[in-house]
Amino acid sequence: EQQFPLTVTRPPRPNQAPGVVRGIPSRTLSPGGTFSADLDDHFEDPDRDPLRFEASSGNEAVAIATVSGSNLTVTAGGAGATTVTVTASDPGNREATLSFRVTVRTEVGNRRPNVTRDIAPQQLDPGETFEADLERHFTDPDNDELSYEATSSNTGAATANVSGTTLTVTAVADGRATISVTAGDPGGRTVSLDFRVTVGTPPSNRAPVIIQEPPDEFWVRSKSMPVQGWRFFEDPDHDPLTLRATTSNSSVATIRDDDASDFYLEVRSRSNGSSTITLTAEDPAGLTAVASFVFEVGNNAPQVSEQVPSLTSSPGQKDTVTMNSAFQDDDGGDELTYSTSSSNNSVATSTLEFDAVLGYFAHVQGVATGTATVTMSAQDLGGLSVSQTFTVTVETNRPPRIKQQFPGFPRLTVGATETYVLSEYFEDPDNDDLSYSAQSGVHVSTEISNGTLEITGVSAGNTPVQVTATDPGGKSVSQTFIVFVSGSDS
Repeated sequence: EQQFPLTVTRPPRPNQAPGVVRGIPSRTLSPGGTFSADLDDHFEDPDRDPLRFEASSGNEAVAIATVSGSNLTVTAGGAGATTVTVTASDPGNREATLSFRVTVRTEVGNRRPNVTRDIAPQQLDPGETFEADLERHFTDPDNDELSYEATSSNTGAATANVSGTTLTVTAVADGRATISVTAGDPGGRTVSLDFRVTVGTPPSNRAPVIIQEPPDEFWVRSKSMPVQGWRFFEDPDHDPLTLRATTSNSSVATIRDDDASDFYLEVRSRSNGSSTITLTAEDPAGLTAVASFVFEVGNNAPQVSEQVPSLTSSPGQKDTVTMNSAFQDDDGGDELTYSTSSSNNSVATSTLEFDAVLGYFAHVQGVATGTATVTMSAQDLGGLSVSQTFTVTVETNRPPRIKQQFPGFPRLTVGATETYVLSEYFEDPDNDDLSYSAQSGVHVSTEISNGTLEITGVSAGNTPVQVTATDPGGKSVSQTFIVFVSGSDS
């Protein structure tokens, strides 16, 4: 018998990647509008490491994303849509990302107010109040004065009132309420935001909760479906959660969990059939929340999502028809292969091309006067396919075209005038005489005389101007740009 000292040293816990605790919903902005978010409300690190944030926009002509500390600001540019991607990194270079869609719409005339910053969920005790300055959360692209209203989904738990631009939420009794705040401009256009208020003292540790039931899924074989726990669970105490999953039929679906992230796993489709996937979110104290969904494996044919209308062209005219919007396949993990052809290449040709912004599209070009039928087809990985056709009529008259773009974001002061010779911005391939028209928002006035556009600043603000060139046959082309007007004394 021997005795000797034994020291057991627990190895250090490996660095855990940060996680997304709350997504950022899609945003619609007007040109020049902004939206802000505190990224500390959307990411957290299970090791409590400080996080570094970066953001990028897929199309900076539509919107620019910048980060200062933990504050994200998205600034709208020209009309279009883009995806903003935000990355959170810990000191060990472990990362988490989230993405959201930003759509910029150019509206002529009175424009809708924008939400510039969400209001974070609030935890209050009975009798406690919360106030927010609504001017920090809403803005109007036309600089109109906004009025505000607020309602509570449960006045027994919390009430909401607005005085001027100040929102006051008063906690009444234990419970939960959703507060809805609406901002309206003098023209009757409105926008709203919602946030949750929980009243009552939380217990020392509360179990995770389901915030959204996972939907049933239909996937093709040999594909992996990502499962992000933050979409379905959250912890009321903001504890880090661990996600686990089981499958009722491993011949149909298996679970891949490599522990690279405690709140992320993958479901792998193996063969046709059905399996129930059960998800369990567990906090550090062992309290859990459980949700399940049906994972079915098979193959459905793609579908026509949008019928392409008939097209009027001219010799040499080039048009694009996007395949991505014309077809859809609802099977998860499925991929489509596209093709296109013309019934008469001597009248119009149609070729398949790819663009980083448009995706796959049919490039239709008029050759000679006449009529042709263009066929577009989509085929999935299982060989199932769908097609649609549209008619192309080629006429002799060709539409006007843009010679050069108007300068981006010109600036005026109130009372000042800027002039543009429109023949420098539009041209006609048939040398037809062009007529011009212009529309604008409330902050400028426009006048066209002898082919020259005059824009005069009327009041401070930013506003769209749309200029259209039309040939004698009625074919036209337009350009839209944003004008910034500042006060005459600024």
